[in-house]
Amino acid sequence: MTALLVSLLAATTIALICSLFCHYFIKPYWPANIASVTYTLLIFHGLAYAEAGYMDPYWIISSLIVAGVALPTSILTGTYLRRKMEKKARQSK
Repeated sequence: MTALLVSLLAATTIALICSLFCHYFIKPYWPANIASVTYTLLIFHGLAYAEAGYMDPYWIISSLIVAGVALPTSILTGTYLRRKMEKKARQSK
């Protein structure tokens, strides 16, 4: 695996965990998406800094790439959780 694939896999995993956390605790849809992408960027770059020992000089470019991975992940996760909660609410009535 190349470094890019490993980084994208790590970003996707972090994005999924952040998305699940944000959509569970933040009820409005878009604020949860924005918070999820923000937390994903912070955690990803924090872990990259901890691993390398210095801030990547191309962190702005990697931020755009990670946000491009995190936003669709957050939208799909949020849509899935929202439909699941609506279905559960309909069944309990």
